[in-house]
Amino acid sequence: MAAHAVELAPKSLSAQLALRSIGDDQFISVIPPDQMANSKSIAYGGCTISASLHAAFQTVGPNYALYSATGSFLGPSLVDRPFIARVRRVRDTRSFATRVIDLSQSTNAVPYETLTKAVKENLEKTERKVMIMIADFQAPEPEALLQYSVKPFRQYSPVEICKPHDQTALEMEEKGLLPPGVSEGLKKEFGLVKKLQFEQRTTPEGVMGQTFGAAKWLKTSQDDLDVTEKTSADYFRHVGTTQTQAENVCGLSLMMDGALSFIPLAHNAMWFDEAGPCSTLDFALRLYVTEIDLSKWHLREWRTIVADHARTYTESRLFDKTGTKLVANMTQQCILRPAPKKQKL
Repeated sequence: MAAHAVELAPKSLSAQLALRSIGDDQFISVIPPDQMANSKSIAYGGCTISASLHAAFQTVGPNYALYSATGSFLGPSLVDRPFIARVRRVRDTRSFATRVIDLSQSTNAVPYETLTKAVKENLEKTERKVMIMIADFQAPEPEALLQYSVKPFRQYSPVEICKPHDQTALEMEEKGLLPPGVSEGLKKEFGLVKKLQFEQRTTPEGVMGQTFGAAKWLKTSQDDLDVTEKTSADYFRHVGTTQTQAENVCGLSLMMDGALSFIPLAHNAMWFDEAGPCSTLDFALRLYVTEIDLSKWHLREWRTIVADHARTYTESRLFDKTGTKLVANMTQQCILRPAPKKQKL
């Protein structure tokens, strides 16, 4: 089975997350990661995060729930070779477990059997590191002293009356609000989400729901706000089948990575034509529940907090369907450089 075989494209969330253990807390992903919204053969960052997390889950008991995962991207992941994960057990108590995950890929796309042999022989010189992560887990607590939750920054339309992203974009095209082809472009660039059987619906109150980023010239209902007060939001759920709680949590991490690097552009009425490199440097994912059910609708809300020194800091918050309980949040620092200046003739 070659690492770069075309037939290895993911057919489901479970397939994308699948790992093969090769002993000593070392794992190789069954298939390579996939790409999203990137014209180069570079994998979607959510695939990298979820692969690291899924490896960590293989080394903790089923009664431990993830509450925190922080990490740094050390380089781009490629879509023609699988991940190699090495997990270090740094804490195991009755209440907590902590894992450090080193994620890498082979420097060359090689047959799966060759890769497995190299990993078993600890030939790390033939690998390139792509992520380091710390994941923290907690055993169930008998009771809680306090219970409260923040609410979304603004009220959004209920999911029942919100429309799928591509349908909303197509309707805006037909009204002349978006350039022709944007809806088809969305299907292509963000096709991984549908391939993994996620359903998304746009909220009309958010900035992205009114411009899709590409129509940066359109007026929005938030134009009078400071950029740090603007928000975008959508709903998502998984309509496929998940086998374990680990797959639900890892699927959540895959989705939470979405859009954080380019929300600062959209909320500043800018788009990729005005920017150079735009990608995630580090992330922090935190969960505030012990069980995740991706088959239920969740409300995801984005806002950007600060930008300077060619970096942005942006947050994605995930609520239950009604917006009454914060389920998780992810923050990221991302590189965002200006577009290269055109040379004068």
